[in-house]
Amino acid sequence: LKFNTLNRDNITRLLKNIQEKAHGGLLIFSDNCTHMNDLCFKKRGILINNSTPIKLEESNIELLTSLGKIDGALIFDSSSFELVSIGTILDGVATVDGNIGRGSRYNSSVTFVNWLAKEFGCSVCAVVVSEDGYANMICPTVKRG
Repeated sequence: LKFNTLNRDNITRLLKNIQEKAHGGLLIFSDNCTHMNDLCFKKRGILINNSTPIKLEESNIELLTSLGKIDGALIFDSSSFELVSIGTILDGVATVDGNIGRGSRYNSSVTFVNWLAKEFGCSVCAVVVSEDGYANMICPTVKRG
């Protein structure tokens, strides 16, 4: 995925806000959000209404930070930077090794991004913010399907 300077700046603002609030968080960016809709229809997240989009932009940083307190991931469409779902429980088939020293946000993200890339050919990445403020970007390590 490629992000322009404005989008990178807004992602950075959101990450800093999440880090300052010390509650941790999980952001997913994907070029194919059809699968995210499927997760929401299976009660694994809350789908955001398309008629009232919430974009990742400076005016929405506080709102997005608050929504990030909900357990689960914030999922964004990587082309429009619109919020697709909140509180999303990440599923997928574990195709790569986890890291027992890391928490569930990190390991679930590794599983999820690799599963989406392998099964659906999605361009996807995750940003995991731990409660202690550390952030990791996770990109697929498997070949896209």
